[in-house]
Amino acid sequence: MITIFISWLGNSSFLIKTSIGKRILIDPINKFHSCKIEDFNPNIITLSSNDFKCDCITNLSQDIKLISEKGEFNTDLGIIQGISSFNDNLNGLKRGKNTIFIYNIDGLKICHLGYLGHTLDYDTLELLKNCHILFLPIGSNITLNGKTAFKLAKKINPKIIIPMNYKYNSYSFIFKGPEEFLLLSQNITRIENDSFFINKDKLEKHFSENMNTVLISPIKVNNII
Repeated sequence: MITIFISWLGNSSFLIKTSIGKRILIDPINKFHSCKIEDFNPNIITLSSNDFKCDCITNLSQDIKLISEKGEFNTDLGIIQGISSFNDNLNGLKRGKNTIFIYNIDGLKICHLGYLGHTLDYDTLELLKNCHILFLPIGSNITLNGKTAFKLAKKINPKIIIPMNYKYNSYSFIFKGPEEFLLLSQNITRIENDSFFINKDKLEKHFSENMNTVLISPIKVNNII
């Protein structure tokens, strides 16, 4: 059975390990969080914003593919699509641009909204609709709040929602907690481990309905899968 593993590194950062052991590292450097990229041995890195770039990103090994803009990218792991959006509701005038990513990996459609700060137009919603997994920012202040995020999720209608960019410890002080979003949600699953695995069989048996919220515990660096 083809299985992928997902680990949350905090804020908008995730590590996805495919069925053949390849790794996609999402937002390892972001507004209030960074990780040691070499610890995760990624094959591909995607960045929601070029504002996140620093020396450890611009001086990557040539073996690592960096994607940080809109477009369609045919990779060894599958097709990755970047979609332009903004980190605020003022066309980026306040907090800049944001890139939404769609990853087509091992037969699954996975969407990551980055630090999205506004509602989406019809064309973008059509691209995201009915994805298997949606990484959804819910923490307010510098991204969507819980209520707006929930309304957007209903339009996208994913099988699984993995909330991100919310307050989970003292280091994520910029965000609010997940309560507003969770009060509106049904079918909530809490993962006590730091990794979540999913495949088509698990989707059919445990997530037969849409809009299932899965809460993942942030990974500890010394527990990297």
